[in-house]
Amino acid sequence: MDLDKITTVVAGYSEDLALNHVCYVADNLSQILPNFSFIKICVDRSKWKEWLHEICKKNNWSHRKSPLIWREYNLSNDRQYYIGGATEFWEFVYEYYGVNSRLSKKELEALKKDTTWAQSKDASLKCSEEEKNKSFSITVIGAGRSACPDLIAQIITLKELSTKAPGGIILNVYDELSYFLKIKDMLTDILSVGGTLRSTNILKNVSDGLKNCDLLIILEHLKIEDMETIDSWLMRNYESTLKLAKNIKEHSPPHMKVIFCTMGPACFCASIIAKVATNLNKSNIVVVSTHYGLEMLYDFVKSLDVEIKNVGCPPVWGYLGINHYVDVDHVVEVKNIFLSNNIANGSKSSAELRWLFYLTYDKKPFDILLKRKTISFYEVGRTEDFQKCKALCDLLKLWFGYENEDDIISLGIYSDGTFGIPEGIYFSQPVYLKKIEDNSFVWSPCIEFPKPNLPSGMFENLVTTATIIERSINSKDAEFVFKNTDSETFA
Repeated sequence: MDLDKITTVVAGYSEDLALNHVCYVADNLSQILPNFSFIKICVDRSKWKEWLHEICKKNNWSHRKSPLIWREYNLSNDRQYYIGGATEFWEFVYEYYGVNSRLSKKELEALKKDTTWAQSKDASLKCSEEEKNKSFSITVIGAGRSACPDLIAQIITLKELSTKAPGGIILNVYDELSYFLKIKDMLTDILSVGGTLRSTNILKNVSDGLKNCDLLIILEHLKIEDMETIDSWLMRNYESTLKLAKNIKEHSPPHMKVIFCTMGPACFCASIIAKVATNLNKSNIVVVSTHYGLEMLYDFVKSLDVEIKNVGCPPVWGYLGINHYVDVDHVVEVKNIFLSNNIANGSKSSAELRWLFYLTYDKKPFDILLKRKTISFYEVGRTEDFQKCKALCDLLKLWFGYENEDDIISLGIYSDGTFGIPEGIYFSQPVYLKKIEDNSFVWSPCIEFPKPNLPSGMFENLVTTATIIERSINSKDAEFVFKNTDSETFA
């Protein structure tokens, strides 16, 4: 390293013709003369005056306009010699190197265009390279849960996510220390799945997985203990979620999406995240609810003697984890119909959408579900995680695929007042992806969808319970009191 090497520094803003002219000459000199080197410092025009004031104050210089030129000796930069502006630079290069550069205004304009084109090309190449190496970071909280292995194996192979991450998926997982060996084995097995997985990390702290996180999946919830009151259970979940919400506010990027996929008080927890983590968009916090419908779909449809491939998932309504209602009457069936004229002409059948309520009047779908759940409870090793995996993966396909804005699913979202649900609470309802003015997509209630056929007051009970609990989140000491709530609404 040559400690006596002298570097000429040229600073200014890119729109300045004089800066471009000086840099053009300096660049040519650096290629011709072995002892001449220069660096260019480009400052945003809006910040130029402030930057210039600071550096002049530091070096006790007096300079007012772009460009600013000085010379530095060796890498320590402790020896700096002020040259001045463009005029002083021409005098300097003529005196030292015998170079005389004079350009007309027309030539300077042409030089500016060439410089601007070169800068834009460099920026485009840089963006292209960054896009090529762009990764997608997913953090899973509750990775020790039984649903996690199947879920992650499906997520890393979703084409909708791979298109968002040409550089691969970074998977961060977190759970209690007691699950460490289980999670380690799971990640080892997942590496054999392939997909677009770039790296995996087992987190010691949740906050480490929130930095630069694109998607946060929460599988964890605190189960209600035997003989525990609803108040106590919600308080424990409140304290746990509040801690997470503060971490999200401090560490996560504002574009991060949050998905709750638990059997616990998910809408309640989503509300806490939305109220505390104000850096996130409330429409990017959602609660999976389709799995409640999927778990009763097969046995129910089988009892109707209808092909399951032609049937949609039942809509799910409610304050998930506290109460919900699966509306089997408004399951949609795709029915092939043949009109007499079509048959005579040999035409193909046409499809139409029908509600299944005309077949459900004498069925007891909830009794069927209860019977199956009772039996499966006593079967060792039996889990019902496939519904959760399908519900969450279908959600991701829609949210990141944007292929079909007509698809309607059930999802817990931040209410806008549709269906008589008070604005500002998380509540499961039929939704679709709506394209808004900035060409992004948000989950929006499907106002054309009918409300469930429930006896008078039952739907209002679902909403009232949610409203009471939501108010308690904002209470001064966060005490959850349900003295005026019918206990049956928690069923």
